[in-house]
Amino acid sequence: SPSPVIFNYAKEEAPPPAPEEAPPAPQVSLPQLSYTDATVPEGSYAVYTGPGENYYQTDAEAPFTGGAVRLYGRINAGQGDWALIAYDLGEGNYRVGYVAAAAFGDANIAPLQLAGETLTLTDNATLTEDPYGNNQTLSAGLTAGTSVKALATLDNWVYVEVSDLSGSGQPARGFVPKASLGL
Repeated sequence: SPSPVIFNYAKEEAPPPAPEEAPPAPQVSLPQLSYTDATVPEGSYAVYTGPGENYYQTDAEAPFTGGAVRLYGRINAGQGDWALIAYDLGEGNYRVGYVAAAAFGDANIAPLQLAGETLTLTDNATLTEDPYGNNQTLSAGLTAGTSVKALATLDNWVYVEVSDLSGSGQPARGFVPKASLGL
């Protein structure tokens, strides 16, 4: 009698799904903010988050009174000349913002080099005016998917502009972590 023939059927399985790939990091070239040490004469100076009085103003009741600053440069954005500065608020808090360039008198201030690249947040982020110290927040938070205008970088931060700060109706500039933009 012939030997029995045995068939072994292998069940064909679908290949495992390919792992989801993160979207590639945006290819952007943003200038790096750099500063020189400077001094603003004693006085009372309004500080805005952007180069103009239409931008959100932090602590309007407590203007900058002069002293040592980090001076990043001068910009004229259609509302006169403004200087981007950073100064110590005490207790580990700093502020980066704009004052009228007239605060520096006749000083020759280098132009501020900024980009204007529209990017989308890939992660939730908090906008801060303080990338040096305690990261004081300017907003309740920006959600992933929000578009921002990327202007420059500073260490692990991207300097951005939002068109409406937390429903104030005013634009604002501040810093978000690079990682929140997938950079």
